[in-house]
Amino acid sequence: MTLKRVTLFVLAVILCFGLISLVFPKDGIKVGEFTFHFPSLQEIFSFSTEEEVDISRLERIADSLANLTIVADTNIINPDTIIIEELTTRKLDFKDDKRSVLHSFFNSINSLASTPGKVRLMHYGDSQIEGDRITYYLRRKFQTQFGGVGPGIVPVVEAYNSNAVKREFAGNWRRYTVFGKRNPVVKHNSYGALASFSRYAPVQNDSIINDSVIYEASVTFIPTAYPFNRCNIFAGNTLKTVYIEIINGENLVKQDSILPGTGLSVINVSLEAMSEPVTIHFRGKDSPDIYGVDLTGTTGVQVDNIPMRGSSGTIFTKMNGALLTQMYDKLNVKLLILQFGGNVVPYIDSEKACSNYGNMFYAQLSYLKKRYPEVSIIVIGPSDMSMKDKERYVTYPLLPIVRDVLKEATFKAGGAYWDMFEAMGGENSMPVWVAANPPLAAKDYIHFSPRGARLIAEMFYDALIHEYKIYQKSRKN
Repeated sequence: MTLKRVTLFVLAVILCFGLISLVFPKDGIKVGEFTFHFPSLQEIFSFSTEEEVDISRLERIADSLANLTIVADTNIINPDTIIIEELTTRKLDFKDDKRSVLHSFFNSINSLASTPGKVRLMHYGDSQIEGDRITYYLRRKFQTQFGGVGPGIVPVVEAYNSNAVKREFAGNWRRYTVFGKRNPVVKHNSYGALASFSRYAPVQNDSIINDSVIYEASVTFIPTAYPFNRCNIFAGNTLKTVYIEIINGENLVKQDSILPGTGLSVINVSLEAMSEPVTIHFRGKDSPDIYGVDLTGTTGVQVDNIPMRGSSGTIFTKMNGALLTQMYDKLNVKLLILQFGGNVVPYIDSEKACSNYGNMFYAQLSYLKKRYPEVSIIVIGPSDMSMKDKERYVTYPLLPIVRDVLKEATFKAGGAYWDMFEAMGGENSMPVWVAANPPLAAKDYIHFSPRGARLIAEMFYDALIHEYKIYQKSRKN
């Protein structure tokens, strides 16, 4: 074949491709479950002019954090000595710059220097915070700077491993949650502050119980990074008396019981050996619903990790408000951090659906504020999340609108909002986090890597402490 014929053949092929690209639908042709695309002339002959998100500064910070060790201190330091390098310009957002919505929380931690006691921060979220991710860094920073020990209140049974505490079990333990697929055997809505409870005997929906069966079970909590000197058991809803023994190391430190009834029972135990395991033995003709075990100290800040895989955060109105308020009061909860939105992003299909979600989320915030008016609330919106568009990963189209409706709901309810999406770099930032070396996010283009989770935690903590320092300054003037 001559050079002329080869050239004509190549030109003919290019012409055919050009004609096909002109008539081929931009959105492709759907055949069954598959959609076939054909590149446009612009895609064939031009390079993308989109500006790539620059997170090089964040990567440098992550490198420095990788070598940073934080040691918890039970002594409260002078808040005036707090020095935080500002990591990002992404600060907390407030309606009409009304920073006073956080003053209740700031007043509480400020009082620790003169009146020793406990202040609690509860971090609710979806799978982004599973295994104590993000929360653990907040806990260490708060406890280092304001005092406190222990991982906080934890469920007996978790669906995943946590770095906060290890567990060993004996008995037929099961976990029941108000989020996800609810077990139909549970006919009530008393789930407690962790939105879940654990049992070692079958759920009883009848006042008649088989007296011939004795149930026994135990759980052992083994301290890891967070030693503790208090063990407080929150339980209720048992038809028969349940006897309890608490062993610290090898020493029996307390014997107690949970009496029949649906109300909340709290058993408080002081421990002598902070770094030794704590074993709780249960024995009786029924099991109580155990709402959580608080592994803590007597002073400082407690930070709880409460992940709810698959949840959109619209579960609080489905819970017994009286029990929730009672637990918040006994735990002295002063700040709620609600980190949600990511689970609705892949499935929401219209701006109207986004608006409906915003209204539902506002109902949750309003419910919490009504039940517990003095609590401060911070909402952390979704991170950037990517879907595959042909050969590229791009931000889900309605993600910014989900962010906007969450922010609007937060402002309406009297809370503060932290925009994780913008903190990451905004639209199409997730692929850059995935491509970072080492990676800051996983290849599902949704979840952070441990390194990325720590960076997000540091940025958020920096934003919160920035507001605390403004509050401190305003009190001196």
